[in-house]
Amino acid sequence: MSVSAIGSERLRNSWFLLFVLLLVLRLAIALLVDVAFAVEKNVDVYATVAGNIVAGHGFVAVPGDPILWRTPGYPYFLALVFGLFGDGNEYAVLVAQAALVGITGLIICWIGQRLFGKPVGVVAAILFSLYPLSAYYTLRMLPEPLFTLALTATTAVLLLAVSSGRTWHYLAFGLLCGATTLIKPATMFFAVLAAVAVIVLHRRNLASVLPKVVLFVVASVLVIAPWTARNYAVTGHFIPVATGGGHALWVGNNLITGGREEVEGAELAALDEKMRAIIASAYGVDPSKIPWRSSTAPAQTVNVPYEVDQAFTREALRQMRAHPFETLGIMLRKTFRTWFSIGRIQNQWARGFVVALQGSLLALAAYGAIRAAGIGRPLLLLLLPVAYLTLIHTVTFGTLRYSMPMLPVVILLATAGIFHIVQSRWREPSPRTSLE
Repeated sequence: MSVSAIGSERLRNSWFLLFVLLLVLRLAIALLVDVAFAVEKNVDVYATVAGNIVAGHGFVAVPGDPILWRTPGYPYFLALVFGLFGDGNEYAVLVAQAALVGITGLIICWIGQRLFGKPVGVVAAILFSLYPLSAYYTLRMLPEPLFTLALTATTAVLLLAVSSGRTWHYLAFGLLCGATTLIKPATMFFAVLAAVAVIVLHRRNLASVLPKVVLFVVASVLVIAPWTARNYAVTGHFIPVATGGGHALWVGNNLITGGREEVEGAELAALDEKMRAIIASAYGVDPSKIPWRSSTAPAQTVNVPYEVDQAFTREALRQMRAHPFETLGIMLRKTFRTWFSIGRIQNQWARGFVVALQGSLLALAAYGAIRAAGIGRPLLLLLLPVAYLTLIHTVTFGTLRYSMPMLPVVILLATAGIFHIVQSRWREPSPRTSLE
């Protein structure tokens, strides 16, 4: 065996061993979280849709009623797990999602190695696997683990494309953008923002980069297009990915609750009454006849029809125009909520822990970013998904869960900051020279 072959085999083995370590660490911390807090696993409609896919009923929550409020990526992932290991198998989902975390960790390590050196990449990957808030969502049947992997991979390929300049890297980035959007629609315009960033970085060489920009934007659209066609076929309306955007815009900017989700009592009753009125206006019926369940209940409605979502959008925009300063204040608070706010009322006891943990992480990440920028590290593309998702959830709706896909970048920068602090603390002081 040649020296190069031995080196390649050792490299593959090291990546595999790192993956196994990350998988085991995430499983361990997730099981500890589950034992300590008795996490509710099945909290949304995803598992129901996945079960119907396995049963041959299609992408539905109720057979015969095509669902529009959810994208196909995560339910089909769950359907694969259920098909292999049994419908509703929570432990199989945990292991599968821990494996997603392991792969995400490998990508974190790769990015960290390119920007900050291998030690930073490895430590960042390990810290990501151990992060308890992320582990909490590994236990739950929610799309965050899959979406986090897809977004991190998309970011890595964007970095690779810009550094290499190769057309097929840009094509891969566009395909990943589309696939990521089919997991969660929040990234529907990420390719457009990336196009602007790439043009800014290559503004002196536009003739060569513009075809590549057009290529990845078109590739992203083409990946989404079959699902758009499906939505049109079942509704007769143009729905690019999913409904629910209007609902999120209204819930996140309404004046009744100040855009909060964690409401109860009179606030919740007023919120639901207004929701019924908006839905009734979409159909021209009596609001009392609308069977809208509590907006924060576990058994929340499983579909948002096109007409209803449009009614929510119109009411949200009307309200935002009528109360611009109040809306701006709500948006500023949502920026905070995206990183620190626990949505469900019964979990509010953990708010102090979340604020302390996330606050420390963000402070270290900010320090790491400042130090990295100071020594010429290119951070624009790395920070792009963080800036994009923070803006999206500031405009629509913000809660702690939506910060989870941004953690790989944040933890990587925080690790770089930690390394700098440690190195500065233990570095030998340079000898002073006399001016005499």
